[in-house]
Amino acid sequence: MNKYYIILKYIILGGLLILLTEGCGAKDDRLNINNPTEDGIYYLILDKSLLNRSDDLLKNCKMFTYHNYLNSIPPYTKESRLIERSDGWIDYIETGENKKLYVFSFDTDTLEKYEWEKIIHKNKYKKRYSFSLEELNKRNWIVDLD
Repeated sequence: MNKYYIILKYIILGGLLILLTEGCGAKDDRLNINNPTEDGIYYLILDKSLLNRSDDLLKNCKMFTYHNYLNSIPPYTKESRLIERSDGWIDYIETGENKKLYVFSFDTDTLEKYEWEKIIHKNKYKKRYSFSLEELNKRNWIVDLD
């Protein structure tokens, strides 16, 4: 009986260990960016309503170019955006400015014509989209860029 008790104890401890370690790598991929156009689009996701309100962008704008910050999405493509933590996008929005998610799109011409620092300081983006949690839920977490 004692032998079976020890085996059962290890099985239970092993199961608990598996449950605990699986939760550590949780990710949130609910946000989808959709490009329904015939052109590729550069975009940036922020929790700030203007580019020049992002401390990270302002601090590093002289060291990096837009290639370090912007995502690009090919024509007629939808892609999932991953953030670490199980409710990462919700937390990101709830702790951000105005409790909204902001997506900025950029013209390729602007990116080639101006330095990244000027683009940030002068807020030279093509279009800004803003979404509350309620709005994203209604849209099934799909952001259409046009």
